[in-house]
Parts: sequence; C-alpha cells; structure tokens
Amino acid sequence: MLRFILAIILLILLFLLSKSVSLEQFTYLKTNPYYPVSMKLNDGDKRRLNVKVDNEIALKQYDYTTLFYNIFLDYNNEHLVFVGPNLLNLKDKYMDFSVIFNGSKTTRSHSKHGAHCFYFKYGVKNVSENNSVEIHINGHKKQVNIAKNNYKCGDRILITKQKNNRSRWLVDWIKHYTNRYNVTNIIIFDNNSDDFDTINNELAQFKHVQFIPYNFPFGIPKLFPSNFLQHSLMEIGFQQFCKDDAYIFNFDIDELLAVDPNHLDSVLSTKNTGYKVNMCWVPMLLDSNDYSFKDFKYKAYNVENKSNKYIVNKRNTKYLSIHHAKTTDKMVNDGGYFLHFKGINTNWKYKRTENSNIDTSTLKKIDDFVNYNR
Repeated sequence: MLRFILAIILLILLFLLSKSVSLEQFTYLKTNPYYPVSMKLNDGDKRRLNVKVDNEIALKQYDYTTLFYNIFLDYNNEHLVFVGPNLLNLKDKYMDFSVIFNGSKTTRSHSKHGAHCFYFKYGVKNVSENNSVEIHINGHKKQVNIAKNNYKCGDRILITKQKNNRSRWLVDWIKHYTNRYNVTNIIIFDNNSDDFDTINNELAQFKHVQFIPYNFPFGIPKLFPSNFLQHSLMEIGFQQFCKDDAYIFNFDIDELLAVDPNHLDSVLSTKNTGYKVNMCWVPMLLDSNDYSFKDFKYKAYNVENKSNKYIVNKRNTKYLSIHHAKTTDKMVNDGGYFLHFKGINTNWKYKRTENSNIDTSTLKKIDDFVNYNR
C-alpha cells in the first residue's frame, strides 16, 4: 500500500514538473553558437491564419506555432533579444513575460511590433561565455543556455537567405561579393534545404561565411503577409551580426550587384551616405541543370526602377526591410543596378527555373564582369 501511495505521489510530482518546465521546445544543444534558440507557443495555442488560402496549403507552409525564432545576445552583448513572427490573436497572452539572466531579473528596454515580426530586448550585464536564462510566461517556466556573442563583423556585411540552391551557384555568388566588393562578412540563413550538410561542408572553405539553418515554415508563396520568417531574419541579422558602423549589403541569393566597385567605394566614402540600386532581370534561357551566373549570356534590355535593393550603414539605420531601410543615410540612386536571375531557385515565391524561350534579339549581352569570369 505504501509503495502504491509513493508511486502516485511521484507521478503527481512528475506531472507538475512537466507543466512548469518544458525544455523540449528549445533548440539549444547546438553545433554552432549562432544556430537559433527557438520556442513554440504554449498550451496548444495556434496563431490565426492571416491570409485567405486553402487549409491544406496553410498546414504545409504557414507558421501556426512558433513564438520565438531565436533568442540571442546582440552584437555588443548589451541586450538579450527575442525575435518572432507576428503574434496576431495571441499578442495579449504572450506579450508580457519576465526574464531572469544568470540569476538576476532583467527588464525590457526595447520592443517593436511590425506587420510580420516583433522583437523584445532586455538589458543584461555580466555576460559569461555561457549564460543561463529563465523565461516565465503564462504560468510556464522555460530555461535555456545562451552563448555570448563573439561574432566579429568587418566593414561590410551581406545578409541573405536561401533554399535548395546548388553549391556551385552559392560559391560563385560568395566570391563575387567577396572579391569584387570587398564584403568582409556573409550571413546565409538556410530554410529547410534538402542537402544542408552537403552545402555546409562546401561552404566551410570560406571563413567569413556563416551558414545557419532556420527550419521554420517560410510562408505561403505569393501571399506575402504570411512570410513572417523573411522579415524576422533581417531583424536577427541586423541585431546579432552587424557591428555599429558596418555597411550592410541587402541582396538576395538570386541577385548580383553590377555596379563598378571603384564607383561604389567613392559613394560610400562620403559620411552618412548609402546606396540604392535598381533592378535588371536576367531571364532563364539555359537547358542545363547545373549552372552558375557565369553561364548566363543575356539580360533584359531595360533597367527597372523598382524592387530596389540597398547598402546602408548600421549606425544611421533603425531597421531593415526588403526593399527599403529605415535610415538617415542620404541614399544615392545614380542608375546603378543589380542583376536579378530568374533561373535561381526561389521556392518561397515563384517557380522561375523553367526555360522562358525568349527571343534573344530583344535582350542585351550581359555585363562584361560576368563574361570576364566565364
């Protein structure tokens, strides 16, 4: 009888413990200190669907359950940062929580709620190489270890995302920005690539490149209000990897800057100045399944002053967005452009990889720097 009572008491204690501490929702056993520490919603909660779409499609591609994509220390180790997708219907329930950092309660110093994502920042002191964090939220206690941010950013950093692109393209893309534009740091966020380990091994040759998996639902193609992750990754890159006076290059994995590098240096040498570039499409005309930008021969005849990309200095910039930045930099737009390749895998938005069979007489020969590298 006594054994039975003790067994019942033990089961009750285990049940209470599982309700107060839930570590399975964290991804903190990491091979890389910059891999994300994430957290899901509690109690079976679900984010409401914010677009009109078939439920079966939404179940595969919409993020119903992520609370935080990442919890990390910012570049200067002054704040513990929480970044996640728009809380929508759950904002009132999850907005307020308390944080204990290495045994000391800390207070929230900054917050931002956007249409796609939010962040909260808590001031911290006495940061160690490994830091214990307790989060008390909705009657739950979550506990996680957060590494000190030892990332070293140079003068120019490029932040992008990718999914299922070939190593050959990625290697040449990295070399283009590194060798032609003196980009000192490159952050590539990977979203659920089928061969992450293969690509990761290939990119290990570049000491200035971080290849980081963010395996969350990206959002529903063509329904941009559902693409929470894209905006969140820009915020994470901005706060976690960029030093205060770095120039930030905002170009996607299918975009190749085509400005004369000496001209760009001249523009950026002027204090408080950024650079805005227009877009030129590169149609898909190849039949091969293995190619790089060096294999494309033609581009669109006209440069379009839309879907612009940019380079800004962090010290003058509040936040990044897809085509514009909230910055006080004076943005120079003098006709410079980037090549936008339709033959690169952009699973999240459109399937552009089919041969478009365009009459090449309506196109122009691609830029000399691409031909030179052929």
